[in-house]
Amino acid sequence: MSDYAAWIGREEHRADRIDPGLVTRWLATLDHAATADGTVPQALHWCLCTPDAATAQLGPDGHPLRDDSPASFLPPVPLPRRMWAASKLEFLKSLHLGEPVSRRSRIASVTEKQGGSGLLVFVDVMHETSGADGVAVREVQSIVYREAAPAGAPSAPPPLGKGRFDATGWETHREILPSEPLLFRFSALTFNSHRIHYDLNYATGEEGYRGLVVHGPLTATLLLDLAAQELGDNALSSFAFRGLSPAICGEALHLVMRGSGGDIELGAFAGDGRQVMSASASSRTWSGTTSQSKLTFPRAAFTTPRFFLPSSRATLPTRLSRDLARFCGRSCACVSSSVSRARASERLDSWVRKRRAVSTSSPLAVIRLPASSFRRANTSGLSRKP
Repeated sequence: MSDYAAWIGREEHRADRIDPGLVTRWLATLDHAATADGTVPQALHWCLCTPDAATAQLGPDGHPLRDDSPASFLPPVPLPRRMWAASKLEFLKSLHLGEPVSRRSRIASVTEKQGGSGLLVFVDVMHETSGADGVAVREVQSIVYREAAPAGAPSAPPPLGKGRFDATGWETHREILPSEPLLFRFSALTFNSHRIHYDLNYATGEEGYRGLVVHGPLTATLLLDLAAQELGDNALSSFAFRGLSPAICGEALHLVMRGSGGDIELGAFAGDGRQVMSASASSRTWSGTTSQSKLTFPRAAFTTPRFFLPSSRATLPTRLSRDLARFCGRSCACVSSSVSRARASERLDSWVRKRRAVSTSSPLAVIRLPASSFRRANTSGLSRKP
């Protein structure tokens, strides 16, 4: 057992700023629309306060060298292969465009284990990312170091089998094809020079993978993006993931989600059904009562705006739209804060009168949503729920 006691409690402090260029490139990489309220998507913190070792200080794998010096934040584990194994995150506050950020990192533990592939060393790192209003994200990151792949060992993961992923039982399913440009862009955004993500000869010849490896945090980011599409931006209060098997560039990746509130399950699967990542999450929830029933929706979507304007329900995140439909039936108005009080009041009164003419069997439920809850602002006219 190696002695890494001197590294327990070792800290590193970094500072950064959320500049518009970074956010624009992040959104472009994920094909994600900008939020309307100036907040940035959850997971963007992985692009902030990144390691900035000089090129001359990188090891053969592309990661910064580790040694016994006080300047070495991570312990000098001699095992050559490194992977981001898991993370547990708490989203305490939203980060905003343009604000300064800082990150305090501390080594929490170093643990040696014997696995089926040989010696493993796990390093748990605690991160606190803070914005102008205090700590925004708390994270425990688990890094695993492994022995070199034995000569003649089969490539990992195994070749795709004859099976096919079955999305039955999952409420949300999205299929993507991770490409070389996507991996390159994510490496650039996170300043990650690990060669398994861009150097095919190194990935296959030195580390024994079957192809370029999709970053673990990229897969996690795609799952967070899936949750944002369903629940709205910055809707999660916690998120945890664990890598189970490598995802390979150029092969289908199935992203899935089910559950709600404090019991959300997510996962990533290869085309043959092999599970790549497991994940769980909790949403920030808002609970209230009306004359019909009790609602539970993302807290971020239920603040009290000053002005109201009906907007098309179809522009809301998918999960919120579905929940509204279940609760409100055909007597629902979604309103947004984007125009003057007089115009909003006029449009809403007109909408209510028309809606009453269509459905008089149940009371009208007016759901008040800030503009940030809508995928696209709809301030030019009125749309009734179909």
